Amino acid sequence: VGAAQIEVEAGNADLEEDIAEVYFSRKFAPNFYAWVLPKGHVIEVGLACGGKEQRATPREYLELFLRKHEVARKKIKAKSILEYNTGAIPVSKPVKSYAERLLIAGDAASQVKASTGGGVITGSICARIAAEAACRAIDENNFSANFFKENYEKVWKKAIGKELLLHAYLRKLFNAAGDRSIDMLFKIAISEGIPEIMSRYDNTDIISGFLKEVFTKRKIIGWVKSIAR
Repeated sequence: VGAAQIEVEAGNADLEEDIAEVYFSRKFAPNFYAWVLPKGHVIEVGLACGGKEQRATPREYLELFLRKHEVARKKIKAKSILEYNTGAIPVSKPVKSYAERLLIAGDAASQVKASTGGGVITGSICARIAAEAACRAIDENNFSANFFKENYEKVWKKAIGKELLLHAYLRKLFNAAGDRSIDMLFKIAISEGIPEIMSRYDNTDIISGFLKEVFTKRKIIGWVKSIAR
């Protein structure tokens, strides 16, 4: 997905300190979401978008979000932009991460949580494994594709491969759900005590345990089936 983000002065913005606000909307951020994040004296405002529904650039969607979103536009009072950034977030399943004399890690290998777009921790885990594989390759003077497959790709997939696939599955579900379905999901999550479950799982990169517990909830399963069919 493509992304655009600005920084503005915090000023008298109507935001809670250290609380990130996330907005799901096909109109403003198709197939992803927009965010508003207070960071001391500045505020990050951004969004990402993609898929067949995308009808404009990320920058144009961001401008629309700032001007027209019923809630967010009232919270951001600053007019001057301090910083502007654009980029891409890989939200597909991980790709092949090795070849002869080559290792790739992080965004380049799609080692990213597709559900949220975050990849600092997952990329760092894989980068450490890549560094260990590279050191071993130097020691053994072996830079073959098969060596890196065994000592890098299989190792990082064992560590977090299943988790990344689960994040990709969540992204697929979210992309298939319309705005009303997403609203319904939040209502169901509250009624089923999902916030309390989340409080017991502070590692948002490793979500298998959390999802295993969540998918025991009848209403959650019903929601998933309604989207997946």
